[in-house]
Amino acid sequence: MNGLNQYLWVRDPMNGLNQYLWVRDLMDGLNQYLWVRDLMNGLNQYLWVRDLMNGLNQCLWVRDLMNGLNQYLWVRDLMNGLNQYLWVRDLMNGLNQYLWVRDLMNGLNQYLCVRDIMV
Repeated sequence: MNGLNQYLWVRDPMNGLNQYLWVRDLMDGLNQYLWVRDLMNGLNQYLWVRDLMNGLNQCLWVRDLMNGLNQYLWVRDLMNGLNQYLWVRDLMNGLNQYLWVRDLMNGLNQYLCVRDIMV
């Protein structure tokens, strides 16, 4: 299970956009990144999450250069290192989606859950 790779396809039913998030676990539990590609306008954005092992709170701002939208993903690292969550708000259509990432301490198992509140 060295270097577990997981990816999640996210479909936005409001505008038919397809996006995917790519999570790569480097086994050392330190570095992870999420790659978001917007197939509608061809925009590529990436989010880099670095866990310094003692850092508790990190936030990443994502700016969509195509429409000027600002989105943010908030990563909260609890003291036990078990739970992290990312919150994505789409200001264009008011959709709220969240991705829940659970790190089982072995760095191997994670899941992403996407919930579309408007649907």
